[in-house]
Amino acid sequence: MNRDRGLSRWVVMGLVWLVCTAAQGELLNEIRQVHQADLQHLQSYYQQPDFTPLWFDQQGWPLSARIDELQEAFMAAADHGLYSARYTSPHQTLSTYQDQPALAELYLTDLFVRLAEDLGRGQLNPRDFDRHWLMERPDLSTDLLISALLRGDSPRLLLNILAPKHPHYQRLQDAYRRYRALSLAGNWQSLPEFPTLREGELHEVIPQIRTRLLSEGDLISDLNSLAALENPLFDAELATAVRHFQQRHGLKADGVIGRDTRAMLNRSPAQTASEIRASLERWRWLPRSMGERYILVNIAGYELELYEGGEVSLHQKVISGQKRRATPSFISDLTYLIIHPNWTVPRRLAVEDMLPDQRADPDFLASKQISVALYEEGQWVAQDPYEIDWTQYGRNNFPFRLRQSPGPHNSLGQIRFGMDNPYSIYLHDTPARNLFGFPLRAFSSGCIRVEGIEELSQRLFNAAGSSVSITEELARPGTRRVALPESLPVYLAYLPVWVDEAGILQIRPDIYGTNEPLISRLDRDFNLIYPQVAAQ
Repeated sequence: MNRDRGLSRWVVMGLVWLVCTAAQGELLNEIRQVHQADLQHLQSYYQQPDFTPLWFDQQGWPLSARIDELQEAFMAAADHGLYSARYTSPHQTLSTYQDQPALAELYLTDLFVRLAEDLGRGQLNPRDFDRHWLMERPDLSTDLLISALLRGDSPRLLLNILAPKHPHYQRLQDAYRRYRALSLAGNWQSLPEFPTLREGELHEVIPQIRTRLLSEGDLISDLNSLAALENPLFDAELATAVRHFQQRHGLKADGVIGRDTRAMLNRSPAQTASEIRASLERWRWLPRSMGERYILVNIAGYELELYEGGEVSLHQKVISGQKRRATPSFISDLTYLIIHPNWTVPRRLAVEDMLPDQRADPDFLASKQISVALYEEGQWVAQDPYEIDWTQYGRNNFPFRLRQSPGPHNSLGQIRFGMDNPYSIYLHDTPARNLFGFPLRAFSSGCIRVEGIEELSQRLFNAAGSSVSITEELARPGTRRVALPESLPVYLAYLPVWVDEAGILQIRPDIYGTNEPLISRLDRDFNLIYPQVAAQ
């Protein structure tokens, strides 16, 4: 091969062959199947008359150090829950197109862009299958990335900075490596059928359960003999491990191995790895910089974290929206509090929930201190609920505004956070505080109820050096708005699988049913492009 012609001419010739002929070839087909946008970026760059090759010198010799760095990033893709087979190895590309540097140049750039997009904003658009995810994915400029390569920046470092750096993401990566290794070990077996087991009982399946809990880290033991591991007695040590397992799966932590616990014990490492992979993908949809101070609400995990200086300074339980009234994933800013709020009942709740109750019990609205108003001549006019024939109204003709007065009985409790958003979703207090005792807390109609909201509120003022006392504000009567000294970002995200600060993998039921389609889509895209690998 005559390299004196210069690589620029070869690349241009290769590009013309790829994009301008009817026989476009396997490479172009693969690029189009994966990312339609990639081809456009390749065209816009390589059709410039003065472009500079990214992976070869002007004589057509590969830039080995740069390609090695791309190979390192390619190998690390698996640690992000990305299938390495989704990307063709840079070294394999060089070997395949050793006599066609133009094609190798194009293929390597496509690989770089494809991996950058997957790391920087996720493989999938969440809105294609999760209608409750309302956040925009991070922006990513391929042109800027190519410009950085032209400046001589490291491909490995460029790709590395695109992935999330949040502690939650990094802990999920550790868990994914662990469960992927357990899956690849190939020694997992489903547990046989067995009756409900309690501490003190004997059963032949106990050794298998003990081994399972030991491998997953729930059983912390100094077992050093096969005899101890094969003990068929459900002893106190095993009961403690069972409760730990139940707690991190959102089950009742009673130490009894019943139907639900048995089902969770029968989850394979491969299934767990897939669900961790789904959470890694969700994190890639989130902003890379959340700020120095912010609130993160895990809708599926029923928890809230206040971050200050990059660290969790407060952790609270929350109640999320039930399945039929899901809490959406979105970003808002917390700017003020409402002390002793009233509650204007959303029309959907008024029609679907309260109207049937009022029909059944004429005292219902009055007992809840809910007033009724009708809009007449430009204003809301109070109505007597006892004089209204509620059977005459329904979804299509409900003209009333229902409003609950402030007080301990109010559904919003004593404090509501002011978060401007088009979804009418807020963080607020609740009078039903007993519900925080349940492990799974999908009870609300979409808003987030926060346990200990007084402490959270006070921290928001203290952090800004404010002298506002929440205790004193609550002691004063009357509904009023209290502005925060500084606004605070609030991120609500649906994350059924996460790793807590203690390094413990937490798994909750997929209440909104988005895990399966997400995992299916990730697998489908992989199978579509590389069916021969997926079949192995």
